[in-house]
Amino acid sequence: MNSSILKKLRSLGSALSAHYSFTSSKAREMVTRSHQYHFRSQWAVDGSVEDVAEIFLDSRSLPCRWPQFHDTWVIEPGDSRAQGRVFRVVTKGWLPYKLRFQLQVTDVEYPGSFRVESTGDFQGVGTGTLRQHGGFVTVDWDWQITVGKPLLKFGSPFLKRLLTNNHYWLMRRGERQLRRLLVSGSPSISHS
Repeated sequence: MNSSILKKLRSLGSALSAHYSFTSSKAREMVTRSHQYHFRSQWAVDGSVEDVAEIFLDSRSLPCRWPQFHDTWVIEPGDSRAQGRVFRVVTKGWLPYKLRFQLQVTDVEYPGSFRVESTGDFQGVGTGTLRQHGGFVTVDWDWQITVGKPLLKFGSPFLKRLLTNNHYWLMRRGERQLRRLLVSGSPSISHS
């Protein structure tokens, strides 16, 4: 083969290789970002910051007060304020899949804030901040997670908006139930 043709083919091959290498790294970055989620929920509920903190930190009764949490198992009880508590949960929103994950309460500044780390179908960190404002409490819940469940990883690039809507649907149900518990005056607290 003519050497000038070979040079042109090599040059074309190098250019294509550089282009597809660049494109594939961009594609990998896009897919990785599609697996990452940042959810933030903000509520204002009537009650005291102490009552809201007690309800949030009561992991055993989670399925009773938040019906989308189907099961909860406490693995490590932690201290009297839930610091160090480790528990497993199973949740289901309106989409046809369940999430199984483990939460560890890593930081509690009672009653104003708490932090949990998650492993399992999603990994990440959640922080809850509670502030008293007269007769109501603002609740700020912030989740920064990466999905690990294969079905969600596969679907994330295409279904991110749907998965996000499913999350916020579940959170609205939790807010509604929290309001009911605070109005009833019997939050059903058990610290273990």
